[in-house]
This record gives sequence, structure tokens and C-alpha cells, in this order.
Amino acid sequence: MVYLSFAFAVFWVLLFGALALGRFDIPGWLSSVVMAVIGLPFVMLVTLPFKYWEEIVQSVEVSEHQYPEVWAVYQDLLARMEVPNPPRLYIKNGNGELNAHAAKRGLRKTFIVVYSDVVDTFYELGDHDTLRFIIAHELGHVKLGHINIRRIILRSAVQLLYLSNTFTRAQEYSADRIAAALLVPEVSAARSLSILYAGKRNYQSMDLAQYANLDLHHINGFWVAVVNFLANHPVGRRRLAAANQMDTSGDWNVHGSML
Repeated sequence: MVYLSFAFAVFWVLLFGALALGRFDIPGWLSSVVMAVIGLPFVMLVTLPFKYWEEIVQSVEVSEHQYPEVWAVYQDLLARMEVPNPPRLYIKNGNGELNAHAAKRGLRKTFIVVYSDVVDTFYELGDHDTLRFIIAHELGHVKLGHINIRRIILRSAVQLLYLSNTFTRAQEYSADRIAAALLVPEVSAARSLSILYAGKRNYQSMDLAQYANLDLHHINGFWVAVVNFLANHPVGRRRLAAANQMDTSGDWNVHGSML
């Protein structure tokens, strides 16, 4: 996906150059498309500070004095992953949503937001593994450069081919593998991710083996492929199947189904 996106990025730049120099008679609609694709990354770059402040003014920053138990977990993961320029970590009221994400707050600076319902499993249920895995996953995005400006440009290049979501699905699998390489077998990747699909009250009772070994039609059927192709994250059945394979094999080098 990186190589394919790079090829299309070069194509759009060359087309933009031809348009700017007036060397070719390019239709007006194509000119608009070229300008949009070329300009999108720069628009996103300008809006980075706004997006950052818009989010963190509604969040609580984790520190040695604020949620010190989560801070200790975070510092351990940072040390083990050797992350340069550590992101700031925030907890945000999820209002029932189970999520976390990493993003840029400047050219070199990044931040991570974990929704409060994920953190609830740490404090209320005493489940330290799920929070560790999810934070490690987000640090994986940072470590692998998934939120760098160049990746934003590459994703923009394949936007018109409807492959931008495929790009991000690949990155989600990679971040899962980073977390698994760091934490499995001491932490179950599938159990940690199951909270996203079963909810924070039921995920610990979920039979992961039964779910992963369900009729393959649920993983490889036509409509599952369509839904997966249109989603920016791997669908749950495919993602948990890959995670369960990492758990049972003890090998993090498992590639999830892409298309």
C-alpha cells in the first residue's frame, strides 16, 4: 500500500506540474481533482493545531500526579518501545464509546487519547492488560510513523481509488502486531481487542476460541468483504481471528486478511 500510494502521489504531482506549466490540455474537472488531491495534505497540516486543542480542552492529561497508575503503565510501555518524542496521553469522556487514537499536534509532536470507558476496565475491573494493549497499539502507530505528514500525503494520493481505507486497515493490523510483539504471551491480544466488540461489561466472558473458529463464511463471505473494504478498520471477525492466531501460536508475525 505504501509503494502503490507513493506511485500515485508521484503521478498527481507530475499531473499538477503539467497543469501548472500548461503543457497539456487537461479537462476542468480533472484540474479540480488534481488541485484537491495536492491541496488536501496542506489543509490538514494547517488544521492540526486546531484539531489538537479542540480535543484536549475536553480531556484530562495523564501525568505522574493525574491518574498516576495509568502514568506508570504508560512510562513502562514508552521505555520498552523506545519511542522518541513521547506523545502526550489524555483521557477523554467516551460517553459509552470504546475507542482510542493517536494523532499529530505539530510537525514533530504527537498525542494519544484513550476514552474513559477503556480506562474504566483498569480501575473498576482491575484489568490492566486491556489498557496496556490498547495504549501499546496506539504507540505502535507513532513508532511506525503512521501519523506522520508523509503518510497523510500517501493516503490522500489513493483517496480517489477508494483505497485510503485499505491503507489505514493495513496500519491497524501493523499496530496490533507491534502491541502483540511487545506484550504477547503475557497479555492476550484477542481478549484485549474483544472489548471493542463485546463491550466493557461482557468482553471477559466472551469465548474467544468459539468466536475465532466460527463458520469461515462469517470471515470470508462476499458481504463481509464488501463491508471490510469500505471500513477504515478491519472488521471485528477478521481482526480477532488474526489476534487469536497471535495468541495461540505465540508468534506476532500474523498478517490479517486485507480484502
